[in-house]
Amino acid sequence: MKNLLDDKYWNKKYEKGSLYDGLYHSNLPKKFSKFFIPFLYTDQIKKIKKYLRNEKILKIVEIGSAPGFFLIEIAKIFSAQPFGIEKSENGYEMNKRIFTFYGYNEENVLFKDFFDKDIETFSNYFDAVISRGFIEHFDNPSDVLKRHLLILRNDGFIIVTVPNKKNLNRFLSKFFKSESLEGHNLKVMNLKFFKKFAEENNLSIIFLGYIGIFDIYQINPSLKKKKIYNLFMKFQKILYLLFNFLPESVNLNSSFYSPSILFIAKKNG
Repeated sequence: MKNLLDDKYWNKKYEKGSLYDGLYHSNLPKKFSKFFIPFLYTDQIKKIKKYLRNEKILKIVEIGSAPGFFLIEIAKIFSAQPFGIEKSENGYEMNKRIFTFYGYNEENVLFKDFFDKDIETFSNYFDAVISRGFIEHFDNPSDVLKRHLLILRNDGFIIVTVPNKKNLNRFLSKFFKSESLEGHNLKVMNLKFFKKFAEENNLSIIFLGYIGIFDIYQINPSLKKKKIYNLFMKFQKILYLLFNFLPESVNLNSSFYSPSILFIAKKNG
């Protein structure tokens, strides 16, 4: 299994003072600051809550779990016990801090490579397995998804998101950093890939679709384009505020500009 990105990339991503270290912290009161976080983040949570709210989910694991905020939000919805699997040292330490801050056991964050043999001790263990922006960094993403199913119990739920770096997002990615598409397997960035995987692995699809509005949050700019990017992000936060108040009946999702694909499916026993 070839990883298209090295460990240095992930350690830098989660080093102290990075974007991810402070992304969800704000000087605004909590009831206001939540409207300025990425709409994609809140949209994912809304979808998971909508489609799985009546399910019994007690143990949740996220693969590549740093920084840990998303996992905690999902754990709160289901009153579940969260676990994280994180291979980067900086990400692992950040995830532990976040767990401790919110009152969860930091020992539930495992400092491991998802492909280590001892991960198999969790075979059929979890009620829900989550990964976000993970499988597209491998040369054979179908095999990576099958490993998700290994640690998922029968009748449990797999929740996966991948970025949509095609169409408008492909152009923006190249504009802000010409080499930014390196390390991404674009073959997974379509609905057909997930439909085929579900058919071949006895999964019942609960939700599959493009989600989110136009959003440059996921794009990593080069140093030369950092100022332009920061300017864009000021306008982006205004969009977050506006779209967080839209009713769910308004569907603005599109394969042309939506930043992500969300896949929720049930593992049939």
